[in-house]
Amino acid sequence: MNQLTIQSMEVNPTLPAGFFSPPQHSPTPLQEFLEQLYMERTDPRSVMCEFQEGERWTECAQMRVGGGGGSRT
Repeated sequence: MNQLTIQSMEVNPTLPAGFFSPPQHSPTPLQEFLEQLYMERTDPRSVMCEFQEGERWTECAQMRVGGGGGSRT
């Protein structure tokens, strides 16, 4: 089984333009969040709000597993 036999071959077929486009997919909620966060990077107030929200979530998660969660301020 180390032999290849080609029955027919089409040369220069006409392909639709969409054939060369990347696949279309819907983003996940995490991807949407990261895209929004990236778009807000030039707005310092938005960045600090997101950062503080992330810190509160981290502290809450640490308290649930018993890892402390002291304030960083």
